[in-house]
Amino acid sequence: MTEQQNVLAAEREEIATRVASFKATQEKFQREREEYFVATLQKAQRIRTPAILVLGTTLRSDPDTFIAQRSNPESRN
Repeated sequence: MTEQQNVLAAEREEIATRVASFKATQEKFQREREEYFVATLQKAQRIRTPAILVLGTTLRSDPDTFIAQRSNPESRN
């Protein structure tokens, strides 16, 4: 191989190494995004509107009743 061919081969090898590194980094970011999504979704599903005590009014499975009670204090039980 000539000197120029050696230089070109070395440059191709460096480019291939950089591309592989970039691809690995992107795959890592994708895995981290997916893990964050799953963790956030699981956390949101655990919360699932438990009875919340807000200023003496309990929000159960009917948020419309809660809103109506909050906007009209005289209708509270």
